[in-house]
Amino acid sequence: MTLMVKVEFRCPSCKKVGLLDVESELLKHTERGLLAITVPSGKLCSHSFVAYIDKNLDTRDCYLADFMIEIPQLDEEESEEIFVPEINVPEIEIVKLTLPASVIVYIIRAVLLKKKVLLVSDKKHLYDHYHKFFDYITQNSFNIDLSFTSKILYKLNRNEFQDRIVIGENKEIVRDIHKIINPKNVKIEKRIVHEFFENIDIVSSFIILRNEVKKIFIISNKLSEIAEKYHISELINQDEIHESLEDISTTKLQSDFLNLLIDVVEEYFGIHVPMSLKILLKKWKKKKK
Repeated sequence: MTLMVKVEFRCPSCKKVGLLDVESELLKHTERGLLAITVPSGKLCSHSFVAYIDKNLDTRDCYLADFMIEIPQLDEEESEEIFVPEINVPEIEIVKLTLPASVIVYIIRAVLLKKKVLLVSDKKHLYDHYHKFFDYITQNSFNIDLSFTSKILYKLNRNEFQDRIVIGENKEIVRDIHKIINPKNVKIEKRIVHEFFENIDIVSSFIILRNEVKKIFIISNKLSEIAEKYHISELINQDEIHESLEDISTTKLQSDFLNLLIDVVEEYFGIHVPMSLKILLKKWKKKKK
């Protein structure tokens, strides 16, 4: 007989609170991280959401389940995994236990759009762990400009950080003049961070996260090459672009993922994507062989 434990959940949308049964066997995994639990629609309320539970059965973070989006696979020659021999498992465990999923989502979002980030945290002893973590997942892909300061120092020197997206360690967006972070535009980032927390194996969860970030870099970089070729003229060679897209992805690019790629092309690579190309990208489908 499966032993169940009552855990309190709070819907991030309607705020309804209730106790639900969770298998005690699953909660053993919280000793080395957080347990991702999907609460389906109708279980607690009309919403479906994902909660991240710690070893004390407290909810550390919570998302509406609006990010379960299929992310395309790269063609075989582009999909090799890059293993980092210097991965420090305890460091990754510390990040999983101390840094909320939302904060990781926000930082990744800022990095993809080439924004400087300041994390306001009083956990000075963890700055180095956090920095190494984000350096690892962006290695051989995106450049990252991430700095840290304490809450008191930020209050005293906030004018020095006007060029940065400022994120608090408790998931609050302190400053975002670019308005790049909101629930509607971080679905892909939430998807890949969810995989990181959902996967119990520390190393494989980290590798998956880094490979997904690398995938976004590879595809957006190729799209930037296409956009750069056509950014002056709106005359599009559809056959040529279709061939390029066939080489990039094994499947059609879903709209949320495509919107992120276009943002990355324009913000990170600094290449304007003409409207005619955006329309073509949204209509493109992988040819069946």
